Amino acid sequence: MKVLYDGTKVIGTGTDAYEGPDSWVFAPEGFDVSRLDEYTMVNGVPTLPSLSITNKTQAQSLLQATDWVELPSVTNIANTPHLLNASEFEAYRAQVRAIAVNPPDTAVNWPTIPTEQWSS
Repeated sequence: MKVLYDGTKVIGTGTDAYEGPDSWVFAPEGFDVSRLDEYTMVNGVPTLPSLSITNKTQAQSLLQATDWVELPSVTNIANTPHLLNASEFEAYRAQVRAIAVNPPDTAVNWPTIPTEQWSS
């Protein structure tokens, strides 16, 4: 397999017979096509960031996506509607925050985000 790149970012793959206009190098051993968009070119070699960096970035993104549950107007029981299962979100965010603060350099079994339950 050939890895196509544009400057410092990997942009795709081609067969070994590829002779197109894009710059390319042969795929290194262990090349993971499922993580194609994470590779950058370092000294002419497609390189993945360490999993700890990837895990930290993913955890930060998951926390940002659920920041809204921290708003008092969302959890205040005097408001209608309000989030009924705020404690489930707090537990979820605590698990994700632990990964963000101390990201492992191994694959993560991510917790499942709770389904929103609203008062009526």
